[in-house]
Amino acid sequence: MTMGYSEYFRYAPRLFWKKNALPLYMIFFVTSRCNAKCGHCFNWQRAEADHQDLGLDEYRKISANMPRMIFMFFSGGEPFLRQDFADIVELFHKNNHIQKAQTPSNGSLPEAMEQQVTQILKRCPGLHYSITLSVDGIGEEHDRLRGFPGLFERVMETHRRLEALARKHSNFGINFEITVSRDNQHSVIETYRYLRDRCDAANVFSVLIRGAPRDPQTAEVDIENYRALNREIEADIVSGRAGGYSGFPFASLMNAKNLYSREIINKIVEEDRYLMPCYAGLLAGNVFENGDVFPCELLDRPFGNLRDWDYDFTALWRSPQAEAVRRHIRESRCYCTHECFLNTNLLFNPRNLPPIAMRWVQSAWRGRTMSRK
Repeated sequence: MTMGYSEYFRYAPRLFWKKNALPLYMIFFVTSRCNAKCGHCFNWQRAEADHQDLGLDEYRKISANMPRMIFMFFSGGEPFLRQDFADIVELFHKNNHIQKAQTPSNGSLPEAMEQQVTQILKRCPGLHYSITLSVDGIGEEHDRLRGFPGLFERVMETHRRLEALARKHSNFGINFEITVSRDNQHSVIETYRYLRDRCDAANVFSVLIRGAPRDPQTAEVDIENYRALNREIEADIVSGRAGGYSGFPFASLMNAKNLYSREIINKIVEEDRYLMPCYAGLLAGNVFENGDVFPCELLDRPFGNLRDWDYDFTALWRSPQAEAVRRHIRESRCYCTHECFLNTNLLFNPRNLPPIAMRWVQSAWRGRTMSRK
């Protein structure tokens, strides 16, 4: 299986017809176990609940009852605490034809990550796979924010190991992510410049703290600090100083979508209102470590648990309970700043394509203009 535009075009009808749709994008929380104690973590309650993780055989049953998909996001907790993590990614790539997969990580396990990513790239040559390393500050600041002494140096070691893999595999990408919270909002631009200049980061995501964090005060963010970080990131992408996404079909379109997404997030925060339909629970959703299925992790309205449905994902997705949750999302005009679900909302709503296309053209034009100077 090779990556190509044809597999992506398969899902184009979802732009206009969504009735009875099965998802094309899923987030799997393969574990909620984590070796860090971040004050801004939205998943801390599940981590402390000590749920029993789904086993590999259970994932095989789930995969057998899921449709083809474009994209999967394998999250946690810390996903690389699972020794069978590479097996899980391979399973969904081969059974469900996912074209792109991404994993956020705190980067605390350099050897384990190197070994498992190597296995994924060896077994799934047709998959574009990327790792997103979380860095919220430089040196001891990052360690303090994550409650993990020595973590910053571990992340940098992980990055060095992954860079060596990226030089060998064109279908592998490394991203960084800065979560903007009260505790680091005044230093995020310094952190971004460090990643850009010292780590040669091509793609750095800015993530606005969300949900109900372990420390509620971390959510007290001055949106201007988030906006200022985004302005610098966007200027670097437009000028070509930062490469952004690359290596898979429509990568440049995804960069343009990210530009527009940040504008939408700013507007949602400033105006605190609904701006567009949400397709969580329709085109995208979450499966938690114990089999709980939710439309998204911020909405406490579960569809059900896959273990109770004999692992039949499609039957659960089309159940009366799932439809009732989707109806609630529609009728309540549910909205938030969750970047992952905004991606689906932006890309599969025809009204959003013109502004995204405009930024796509503008970025290409500005990039060419600046490259001639």
